[in-house]
Amino acid sequence: PPPGGKKKGIGFPQPLPQPDPRKGGHGGRGGRGGDRRGSRYEQQQQSFFDGPVKPLDQSENRWVPVKDNSVTAATEKKVNSILNKMTREKFEKLAGQICDIPIESRKVLEIIIEKVFEKAIDEPAFGGIYAELCKRMADRVTPESFIHVIPHVNSKGEGKSFQWSSDVGTADTEIIGPYPTVKECTEAALDGANRPDPVIRGDMEMSIDSLCIRDNIFIKVLKPKNETEDNVFYTVFFKMENAKECGLELSDSKYPSAGACRKDAVKKNSFKRSLLNMCQLEFEKSDIYSEFKKEKKLFEETRSKLNQKEQKDKEKDLEFRRIKIKKQMIGFIRFIGELYKIRMLKEHIMHECVRSLLKIKMTQDDDGTYRLANENEEMDGEDHEALCKLFMTIGSSIDNDKSREFMTVYFRKISKMTKESSLNSRIRFMYQDLIEQRGNNWETRRQEETAKTLDEIKKDVEREERAAAALSAGGGRGNYGHDRRGSKTGGGGGG
Repeated sequence: PPPGGKKKGIGFPQPLPQPDPRKGGHGGRGGRGGDRRGSRYEQQQQSFFDGPVKPLDQSENRWVPVKDNSVTAATEKKVNSILNKMTREKFEKLAGQICDIPIESRKVLEIIIEKVFEKAIDEPAFGGIYAELCKRMADRVTPESFIHVIPHVNSKGEGKSFQWSSDVGTADTEIIGPYPTVKECTEAALDGANRPDPVIRGDMEMSIDSLCIRDNIFIKVLKPKNETEDNVFYTVFFKMENAKECGLELSDSKYPSAGACRKDAVKKNSFKRSLLNMCQLEFEKSDIYSEFKKEKKLFEETRSKLNQKEQKDKEKDLEFRRIKIKKQMIGFIRFIGELYKIRMLKEHIMHECVRSLLKIKMTQDDDGTYRLANENEEMDGEDHEALCKLFMTIGSSIDNDKSREFMTVYFRKISKMTKESSLNSRIRFMYQDLIEQRGNNWETRRQEETAKTLDEIKKDVEREERAAAALSAGGGRGNYGHDRRGSKTGGGGGG
């Protein structure tokens, strides 16, 4: 804005153009044109205003800071780029790159976890790799890097209570300053009638110097990272009723000391806690198939009203969505199984998953024995395969002495389902294979698909080529000769 002026659009109306008394109307030289111009203007002014104009009042909250989301967008792009290159050979290098991403807020942490989750679900064969990546991040990422304890201060600057936030950043689009001291930043924030206009931060990198809440105003003082002088500060502030609009989330509770506040913040913002929250949200969706089932049922009821082409198109669409939902569920189940195997998730969480898939609730008798409380509740069609995949992943870990009684209850129902005529034969055979696998100490008869290194893929190709060459040199020629003879003589083998 011009010196002494106000920035356009901040909240002040632009003044109407005033006539220049030195100029006339059309030619700017006075005369009759000037008289007519002046007369028209006076008439216009009289029609616009009726009596004296009341002075404008200064608005205390005319400016609301805008949070710059470019950091989260750049983080999302970088994480996707790294994960798209993930292989077993490149794991160490790429895992290090993920762990080195600066985490300046919980939002950034949640973006990384969400992207890893999506890849693990879409690529079940890499579930073990992505689970290991989560373990690396849990060991490296510390919430102290983005937790801020914010004091509620009095006029003397003394903290009387404290709240924490995990999303106070430095990427504000507009800032106010510069000021030579932190005190002057605070005074500018509290002086509602004489606040200066903001300036665009641009590419200037900032660090947080101090935070506080005073007189119901959140005050953040920033310092340029590359500034050579020590006495250069900027500030961002807003009333607490505008906190949500400005992207600030605070803890629900207030704490009597900064230490108690920080302790609770670290506990609630750890990587494992954030990962568990993501797992819980994904698993506790209110029936992942509910909307799909409703739409499929409606289609069956209205099928006769559609022509043949519309029916086929709708069937293809529903089948595509069913397969996609099934893939997502199987991928998620396998991923949380891999997380449990490396102790990223606790055992009781896996029992909750199993019971949810089996649609069972358990009660404990007076003698301590567990039994089913709702044995006859029907399972969803896709839950059967998900349950088998989960046990194939975690069976050897969860089938221990501590969980033996629970496992007995689970497999009692599974054994009954192998004889359920209402289930298709594929599902019944899957359950039978699962029972046999448990009886064989969870040793699988067929190798489960996992991510392979390039060397392993190369060996597999060489093995297949040798097998093809052997078939061509032996059985392949014999079969060809047999076919030729058969075509000429009708075969020598009788029949």
